[in-house]
Amino acid sequence: MTEFSAQVRHDAPVPLSVFTRIAGPANFPGALGLDFVPVLPNTWTEISFPVGPTSPNILYVEGGNFNSIFSNVSNVQIGVTTPDGLENGQYTFDVASVSIVPEPSASLSALLGLSIFVLHRRRPSTPKLSSHSAL
Repeated sequence: MTEFSAQVRHDAPVPLSVFTRIAGPANFPGALGLDFVPVLPNTWTEISFPVGPTSPNILYVEGGNFNSIFSNVSNVQIGVTTPDGLENGQYTFDVASVSIVPEPSASLSALLGLSIFVLHRRRPSTPKLSSHSAL
């Protein structure tokens, strides 16, 4: 995984910071990622950040290391930080167009596997001619 992006929108009365939590199949360990652009109310906003061991957007890796988490992403959670006074309100949050850009080597592996499958297709059999004739 080299990049994460999504479109988000909310109807809270103030701009909110959106974060993501990314984890493998067991949902632990995970990592928190943050796009530093505030999401304005009632406005579709793209959140996007590069994913890498030195990315400033990956703020915290819980109970594991970068490679163990991002080599097999299965869970993506999106949340918001709520400022004081907003904790008890009911607000709507929308998410669309979630995109995870895989590492180039993962894409090449998938393409290679598909190529081998296509090339290994069974050829149609041709009928064999009999060497003897009927009398």
